[in-house]
Amino acid sequence: MSATTILLEVHKLNDVSDHLRSLAGQHPVVSEGLLAISSHVRNSATILEELVTTQMSHAAMKDSTIWSGEGLRCHSGRLW
Repeated sequence: MSATTILLEVHKLNDVSDHLRSLAGQHPVVSEGLLAISSHVRNSATILEELVTTQMSHAAMKDSTIWSGEGLRCHSGRLW
């Protein structure tokens, strides 16, 4: 599965969170539960997005000239 596909799913999760929040405003009896679920869905989307972004950054660093098999080197030449 490509990063773009996963990021599209993140967008869908955020839409679900928005929809649940909207429903909470329309149904006061269950609003607390809907808001809690909405928050959890949004948090999950954020974590998933960060995971994908981090992995993409890591893959890009591997492909760059900065990366060596020994690790990343700072300006002094020490390994990070």
